[in-house]
Amino acid sequence: MRSRCQVLCTSAVWMAIATLIMIPSSTEDSINYFNASLSSAYEGSNFVDIYHNVTVYPEGAVWNAELIQRVVTLAIIMTATLVGNTIIVLVLSRSRYRKRSSRVNIFILNLAIGDLAVCLITMTSELLFEVFGEWILGAAACKVIVYGQIVTLASTTFILTTMSYDRYQAICSPLRSTGGVKQAKRMIAGSWLLAFVFAIPQIFIFVQKENGITETGRIRYECVSRGYTAPWQRKVYFMWLTFYILIIPAGCISYCYINVLRTVWAAGQEQSRTSSKGGGASGTEGPHSTIRLRRSFNAASTIPRAKIKTLKLTVCIIASFIICWTPYFIVHNIRIFSNYTIKIPKTVIIGAETFALLNSALNPIFYGYFNVRVRKGFIEIVYRKKEFNRDRVCNGMSGETSYSSTILQHMENRPPTTQMVLEMSEFTYRGHNNGGPYYRTRRSPRSTKRRSQHGNSVARL
Repeated sequence: MRSRCQVLCTSAVWMAIATLIMIPSSTEDSINYFNASLSSAYEGSNFVDIYHNVTVYPEGAVWNAELIQRVVTLAIIMTATLVGNTIIVLVLSRSRYRKRSSRVNIFILNLAIGDLAVCLITMTSELLFEVFGEWILGAAACKVIVYGQIVTLASTTFILTTMSYDRYQAICSPLRSTGGVKQAKRMIAGSWLLAFVFAIPQIFIFVQKENGITETGRIRYECVSRGYTAPWQRKVYFMWLTFYILIIPAGCISYCYINVLRTVWAAGQEQSRTSSKGGGASGTEGPHSTIRLRRSFNAASTIPRAKIKTLKLTVCIIASFIICWTPYFIVHNIRIFSNYTIKIPKTVIIGAETFALLNSALNPIFYGYFNVRVRKGFIEIVYRKKEFNRDRVCNGMSGETSYSSTILQHMENRPPTTQMVLEMSEFTYRGHNNGGPYYRTRRSPRSTKRRSQHGNSVARL
């Protein structure tokens, strides 16, 4: 367990260091598209004055060291987000996991879908803007994409909040947590619905505008915020955005997981006291006393492990969410509420944006690491061919056929796995007799005494 934690922390630290190294150091020039579309703060950049005087721009982006660093940074984060979340979606979308879907897996699946949408909408449009140096997707895409950016961001935040509430209800109030998977699906549907509703103002705020011409005389376009009729409207809107994206969800998540930790800790202390009292009992109380002591000991040894796992998951979720998004909202609140009189270096602005996008790349690591089914599903996908060949070899031994796997699947109501094939010594196929398959069962000491004169005992299923 300690080695897994070290690997998890090391990967997160190295990813953060890589993004810091690749942040451009320039403090001039324009603010990029992502900051403009999400914060609605684009009019505070150096592009404002070009609407009054026509400015001539070079044809295409100027590929200097700063732009290369920026593109490489986006490409790394985009690749990590795409690969990580795609793996989680593929694993949790498989039929065996859909049939046994738990509430946690449903939440993780929707979080991965939301992060994939962030990758395909926000990161892709930002990368295109950096590569071409202008908005090339058209007027309709300007409204649709900035709308989709807020939808994906808000949906991820809301789903994370509802997941925290679900864990809080399941641990702190288990008798009230009776909705199961249906309740989780309703909460997720409500999260997506709220995200679509809260993002509607983006459609009316952002428009495509001409932003000068290029050296060849071609008109240059930008996707900018022009929907405000007064400066105070920008402040109110971004403050509202900060509250429902960051402050309120962070408060709810913190409240839920703090109470979860307190409940788990109290349960662990109670089980420890029960185990201590049971350990001092006399051994002459009979077998029932032994059973009670054994159960008490097992409970006391299980709860601390659950407490540690919950603590790790809580720290990862809250730390990732707050660290990644707080700098972004702080920077843009300062810019907007100071009417852009406070000049924040471009390095700080791009750094805040980089950490915000990094959250979507870190989520698959956290949720996949703390979910056993995701890890097993990932291993099955990677080693599917090897496992399939190994199953065929095992099924071909001792005259065994694939029919035995079907029987076991019907008996245990679960798909056959490699572990089941390796444990086939308990049920070995012996052919047909009078129309029914026979299996040799593992003999107990009693059955050994009653062996037939023909050898092995046979049980008919």
